[in-house]
Amino acid sequence: MKRISYLDMVKTLLSESDFSSFVSTYTKPITKSIKILNSQGGQATIARLSADGWNLIPPRFSRKGNVYDDVLFVEKTGRESLGSHTLHQEGKFYVQEMAAGMAAQVLYASDGKSQPRGQLVLDLCAAPGGKSIQLADLNCDSVIISNEPDPHRRKALEANLERCGIINTLVTWYDGRQLGDLLFEQCDKVLLDAPCSGEGMQYKKEFTVYQRNEKKVKKLAHLQRELFISAFKALKVGWELVYSTCTTNIIENEENVAYFLQEFAGSLELLPVEIEEKSCWLLGDDTIDGKVARFRPHVHHTGGFFIAKFRKTASLCQYQVSRAWTPSKSLWTAFRRVSPPDFLNTLHFDGWISEETIVAWIEERYLFLASKHTLRITIPAVIPFLDQLYLQRVGLPIAKILQDGSLKPIVANLPKIRLWTGK
Repeated sequence: MKRISYLDMVKTLLSESDFSSFVSTYTKPITKSIKILNSQGGQATIARLSADGWNLIPPRFSRKGNVYDDVLFVEKTGRESLGSHTLHQEGKFYVQEMAAGMAAQVLYASDGKSQPRGQLVLDLCAAPGGKSIQLADLNCDSVIISNEPDPHRRKALEANLERCGIINTLVTWYDGRQLGDLLFEQCDKVLLDAPCSGEGMQYKKEFTVYQRNEKKVKKLAHLQRELFISAFKALKVGWELVYSTCTTNIIENEENVAYFLQEFAGSLELLPVEIEEKSCWLLGDDTIDGKVARFRPHVHHTGGFFIAKFRKTASLCQYQVSRAWTPSKSLWTAFRRVSPPDFLNTLHFDGWISEETIVAWIEERYLFLASKHTLRITIPAVIPFLDQLYLQRVGLPIAKILQDGSLKPIVANLPKIRLWTGK
């Protein structure tokens, strides 16, 4: 097999003029972009950034004339970096690449069908957390299952979710190929931002333009297919799945889409990605061309990115569901619910939790979980999954329970509440 460089591969996909433009622009730094968290006072964050001399610019990506504005380009006038900004450290915004930020918005884009607020959404390959944060912020009443098997990447995922104050997430650490069986046809939405060769991100490392391992690319494509099968198993009939990569090659993108459509013929429909400014590099296949979306550095001023959207049209009766990976015991199975009185306007802990079990109660739209050492807040919709999945993290830890029974807040601007154990 003849080995070709990354640039040689791209040259096969573009016209001569397009390729010249690509070569001249793709190694240059792209414009930074950020996700403003509406759940953390979005308008106040925008006003503060503007007052500090940061210019926020909506993208030119739109759907039926409506701009996809969940992620904004940002230009700065001073030398302060985005990561060192106080509002970033407080979790008011998340630095997210613009094209990558389209995947969550495409998943939630309505096709005229009613979109209920409370849904179960699976982010199958979630680290470092940008898309999970976006999904959770777009639909605060939904449960987001953020899965990441790699312990180092999962640490970054948990840190980002905690920094941004996200309460409606459950972090799991399964091999993504397992969750289709464990959550068979339970999920309303699934996002598979698959591990990939990263051939759309060469602007980060210029030397990679001269290196390309097609054997590795094909190995990744096989993994992506296995992950898609799992993601598709988890999806409910009639609901949507988004498949995305940050790579430019056809092997991991259009060839995989063609494989998915063939593998699930009769059960899978390819939906158009409704971004009016999208690009398509693969021509001649009417079932794919015009429906998938590609983002190109020299056209969109983003990293290279690919998005395809699907709908499940029939149950997967031909796939046998295996329960071989079901954990024998969940971290969160042993909990009991109590009925505390109304919260008071003081932060105080009455009593001491001596047992290892988790005390749980619901107050209005929130579920509180208190173990021996930590108080967490989430939403009641997570309750069915406390027994069903082995969970690494539930909701948001908001306070440490000290030995004297008092609480030490670990989240900035924690609302003052009164806790009661039912004793």
